[in-house]
Amino acid sequence: MAEYKGIKGYKVQSLASDPTLVAGQTWYNTAGNALKYLVNLGAWSSGGTMTRTSGQRNIGAAGVITAVIAAGGYQPAGVGFSETYNGTTWTAANPLTTPRAEPGVAGTTTAAIAIAGGTDSSPYETGAVEEYDGSSWTAGTDITTTRGTGFGSGTQTAALYAGGNIGAPPWAKLDNVEEWNGSAWSEEADMNEGRNYGCQAASGSVTASIASTGNGPTAQTALCETYNGTAWTEVNNTNTPRVYGGGFGTSTSAMAYGGEIPAKTANAEQWNGTCWTEVDNLSAANANPGGSGASGTTGICMAGANPSDTSACEEWAFANTVKTVTVS
Repeated sequence: MAEYKGIKGYKVQSLASDPTLVAGQTWYNTAGNALKYLVNLGAWSSGGTMTRTSGQRNIGAAGVITAVIAAGGYQPAGVGFSETYNGTTWTAANPLTTPRAEPGVAGTTTAAIAIAGGTDSSPYETGAVEEYDGSSWTAGTDITTTRGTGFGSGTQTAALYAGGNIGAPPWAKLDNVEEWNGSAWSEEADMNEGRNYGCQAASGSVTASIASTGNGPTAQTALCETYNGTAWTEVNNTNTPRVYGGGFGTSTSAMAYGGEIPAKTANAEQWNGTCWTEVDNLSAANANPGGSGASGTTGICMAGANPSDTSACEEWAFANTVKTVTVS
């Protein structure tokens, strides 16, 4: 029989009070003389359907579940579609001035930024940056290194763009990182591993970002790194290597889901700042979905391909419940 330490990597702890832990962890509460464990009550449910009928894959998005801004996409060329979500309904907004797939989007529905992205013809990427004021997108200062399919996070005045690719397929995978301070881009510490097509976590800040999985040293990687504003640190890998996945959250609380492993998958995992835990799957396998959410406890998986392009969305809600082991 497998032991708890062999499964989880650590022994059952003795604690005076119930901690905030990951689903499935067990501990002994010394104050109540009880063996307890945490169960995951997280679940996906149907969300609002996007207005677009094409360009549903490779969308960039940012914001909280009740105020999402989504832009770009692929059909099979980059598109300029832009939409907002209020937690119930998607509403079409003015398009990007430079059509593109998978831009790094950061910010809010009234103050967003769209960074770089991919096109379907040479030179295959764009360095274009645009800012959104709640009504229209306007051209900003281009990023220094033109690229696509990278990781974007932050706000309109303090944004981060990391990794990505440049050139024709099979692409050169980049580890470059740039930060935006509202007026200029600056080169920052590189990622430990160059990669593209990872699970973006656009709600992170320039001091609390996460980049997980993607197309890196292997075709599907489980690599995960966090950024503290100064340096990237390799942390625990996801349980399932994947590419073309979706994600949202921060360096201490995030989600990664969908993608290809290499077949399309519905698998979903949650990050608590220390480790990844497999949680409820999406209702259907999905590759190249968008994603947005303030943390790993609430967010939205938008559109994608499952297996054909879809405008359907799923919302994630999570709550931990402590259970006590009883012996009769």
